[in-house]
Amino acid sequence: MKTTRLDDLSIPVDLYICGQPEALLIQPLERKEMATIGHEVSLITRHTGRPFAMAAFKIEDWHLQLTPWHDDAISRREEVGQHAAETLRFITDELLPRVNSLLGDLYAAADDMPAVLGGYSLAGLFSLWASTLSNAFQGIAATSPSVWIRDWQAYARSHPTQSQVVYMSLGRKEEHVRNVSMSRVGANIRFEQQLLEQQLGPDNTTLQWNEGGHFDHMDTRTAQAYAWTLNKLHALRKSERPRRLTR
Repeated sequence: MKTTRLDDLSIPVDLYICGQPEALLIQPLERKEMATIGHEVSLITRHTGRPFAMAAFKIEDWHLQLTPWHDDAISRREEVGQHAAETLRFITDELLPRVNSLLGDLYAAADDMPAVLGGYSLAGLFSLWASTLSNAFQGIAATSPSVWIRDWQAYARSHPTQSQVVYMSLGRKEEHVRNVSMSRVGANIRFEQQLLEQQLGPDNTTLQWNEGGHFDHMDTRTAQAYAWTLNKLHALRKSERPRRLTR
């Protein structure tokens, strides 16, 4: 595994290159995840034989930069819910062109490389939301996404995903909490899965139920999400040879 740091972007990006990449994984990281991302990348390699690159970057203000709209249950700060679009623009307008250019210089296949956006908790929610606004992400890997956010079902119903494959997972204990808002996560993720099966077909999306609660086995579960998405995209490309979507 090769690693490099891209400091010439508005948010520094750590790039992990495993073999000659055939897909680019993108993950916004919470502070604690910065210490475990290397282990997560190693776990992905164990779960899939597909070569990939991982572009990971630290989110300085988790709620502010990833929440798609305001919800007092997430944060009472008025500005929360107004800046997720800036994070999405960073990914599509800065990160993707820079990383694709770098990998293009190193690997001839980079021009045909799909992108997978993913993450844990609020980053998983952000990934699902981003897939409804941009066709830049052929895959989504959303682990314990915070789909308990206010009005998620109404939003998802009227904003279909633009991705080809979507992985979601939830801990079995997550919906059994006292917090009324967070307890919606079970019903909302089942609803989301039904929508995705209608939009993508049942073979191109999955909802996995894992043992434990929200904070259990975060890196292991996220690695499984990316590995499933990598394998599914490889199978699709092998059978259909889809053209890369225009960003």
